[in-house]
Amino acid sequence: MRQSRRGGAFADMDLNRHVNATRYVEWMFEGLPGGFREGGGELEEIEINFSGESHAGDEIAVSTLALEPHDGPAGEAARAQFLHGVSKIADGSVVCRARSAWRSTRTAAG
Repeated sequence: MRQSRRGGAFADMDLNRHVNATRYVEWMFEGLPGGFREGGGELEEIEINFSGESHAGDEIAVSTLALEPHDGPAGEAARAQFLHGVSKIADGSVVCRARSAWRSTRTAAG
């Protein structure tokens, strides 16, 4: 499991002064293994459950857990799945959770 800490900066805020939902997704994807961040995977599916909000100055914990990879149907590339979580460090409350599924874009030779 990969974990990181961050704080909501002014640039992360929406008009209501909450961290913008797209920032949570960006933060979660930063926790992916390097090969996916460098173009080795293509996002196929994402499910997100938003259950709270955070504001400027909140310290945030972001975690990413890799699930066992599995092959797609015959002739399709392997898929990798990850579980992601974003929570406030101060009280441990969950801001959002997600599951992402990625298709490998690398060939066996590459």
